[in-house]
Amino acid sequence: MKYIKIIGIVVVILAVIGTGIGVKYKMDQQKMQDDMVKVVKSEEAKEVFKEWIMNIDSKAFTKEGVIQSYKVDYDDIRHNPMGGIMTKLYVNGDSDLYINVTLEKDTTTNKIDSGGGGYSEKLDNLVQSESDTND
Repeated sequence: MKYIKIIGIVVVILAVIGTGIGVKYKMDQQKMQDDMVKVVKSEEAKEVFKEWIMNIDSKAFTKEGVIQSYKVDYDDIRHNPMGGIMTKLYVNGDSDLYINVTLEKDTTTNKIDSGGGGYSEKLDNLVQSESDTND
C-alpha cells in the first residue's frame, strides 16, 4: 500500500514536470514566431521584397507592369532549418501567383538580406508573356 502511494506521488510529480516543459516549449515557439513576424514586417524586409519583385518584373507597380501589388502571408512564416526566415508573398491577390523569399541577417552589415527563394510558374509565365508582347 505504501509503495502505491509513492508511485502515485512520483507519477503526479512527473506529470507536473512534463506539463511545465510542454508549456515552456510552446511559449518559446510562440516567442520565436512573434520575432519572425516582427522581422518580416520590418522596413528592411519590405525593401528585400521590393527588390525581389523588381528583379522579376522591372515595371512592377506601374501601368505596364504585371505585378501591381503583393501581400505577405503572415500565417506561412517559418524558420528555415538552414538559417533564416521563409515567407510567401502573394501577387495581385492571386494565390497562384506567389514569390517565396528567405530572409537572412548579413553578419557583416547586420542588415536583413535575401537568402534565396523562387516564384510560381504561373507568375513566371505571366511576366514572360508580358515581356514578349512588349518586345
